[in-house]
Amino acid sequence: MKNILNHASSMISSLILMSASLPQLAPGADVFVSPTGDGSVGTTWATAFPSLQAAILAAQDGDAIHVRTGRYDVVSQIDLGGKSVVIRGGYAGATPEPGARTEDASATVFDGGGTSRIFYATNCLNLTLECLSLSNGYFDRAGGAVYGGAGIYLNKTDVVLRNCLFLNNRTYGWSVKGAAVYSDGGADTIVLDGCVFRENTVTGGAEARMPPPSSRTAVI
Repeated sequence: MKNILNHASSMISSLILMSASLPQLAPGADVFVSPTGDGSVGTTWATAFPSLQAAILAAQDGDAIHVRTGRYDVVSQIDLGGKSVVIRGGYAGATPEPGARTEDASATVFDGGGTSRIFYATNCLNLTLECLSLSNGYFDRAGGAVYGGAGIYLNKTDVVLRNCLFLNNRTYGWSVKGAAVYSDGGADTIVLDGCVFRENTVTGGAEARMPPPSSRTAVI
């Protein structure tokens, strides 16, 4: 029994050390994502996180996450973790930060490779995605309670989707809906501003699925 307790204590201590090692950024900070960043603190292009998920884990509510142009392969859905942040693509990675950027959504691609959902957002009170391409996302219902959202799944989340491209996202399974965008309700406010939906497919339903007006507000 003593050995078991010592082992458990060691595991807890390791978890605490792992949590403490994550960069702690001030609210309203600029966080950077770049394939060439060293992943240390994410406060400049040189120290940028190589993955968006790492940047989200380090970010706090109110932060702006700047993403350098390029293709980011998504092998497991990017979980927003309830964060209220702005995620903005199109940056060239120039200094002084954040530097010049393009409004072309196709320049910053998050690609699910036909095997993974791209974004998963729950309990985000104020989320913005801007100038991003959500491409080749995939969701298989497989008898579960969630019905769609290969590009992005929303629940109890107020979101602005601005100048984003939703391309070739697919949902599969019985009674699925919303290949590109799926909202499960929960008083969501969804703003679509200048977004393009192209070649998104479902076994039944529509590219963007939102619940009845009684449970959400959509502004297009």
